[in-house]
Amino acid sequence: MLAACNFGGNEGSSTMAPMVIIDTHPDSMFYGLCIETRGKDSLLFLADEGDTTWLHLADDARKAGYINADDRVAIIKTDKDGSEISLFINVSMLMGEWVQPDPLSEGSLTGFMLAEGGAAQSINISDRNHDNWRIVNGRLLLDISYTEGFGQNYTDTFTITRLTTDTLWLQGSDRMFLHRLRSGESTDISSYYAVDPSLGMDYSPELSEQDIPEGETSPDGMFYDTEYDVAP
Repeated sequence: MLAACNFGGNEGSSTMAPMVIIDTHPDSMFYGLCIETRGKDSLLFLADEGDTTWLHLADDARKAGYINADDRVAIIKTDKDGSEISLFINVSMLMGEWVQPDPLSEGSLTGFMLAEGGAAQSINISDRNHDNWRIVNGRLLLDISYTEGFGQNYTDTFTITRLTTDTLWLQGSDRMFLHRLRSGESTDISSYYAVDPSLGMDYSPELSEQDIPEGETSPDGMFYDTEYDVAP
């Protein structure tokens, strides 16, 4: 299922030099802290450059995660007066260990860890490592390096379709539904998923059609087919 990342196997380590990623498109996002909230749709935003502004979500804004005080966030503003948000991402909520059923190893989980400062790490993957992560132009970018002799390094790019305290939906070349691991939890799949791993893993039944960004629905119809959709 995860052709882009080919999750599976055991965690490995890379002997290659760190990759250098150059983003060819200017980043349209603003980064900073939410230092105060006003309801569910407004925040006092402290930009990394030092400016503080009250912002609110546009009626048609896309939101990944919740507006929480003291969380790091990334936003895209509308073209009106600069106080309206068209895209909101709670960056702090992305940090943690994210896993899903391993399509290559029945009964186990695989995925990645996102840490503060942009560091990343693979979970139960033998042939490649997740080295770094970042948010650019509203998307999650994961820098992947192969263990020696396997292939060339690359960057996976995902749209964050939905983000909650426990789950992360990503849309890239393949779809991913990920569960957040808590401290002390096992990567044994039986603890979280009452499904046959041979069926693969797709979005949760909680995900409805309006949660999918326009133009990014799947032609195979599996987004909305409860026969395939499963959740922890």
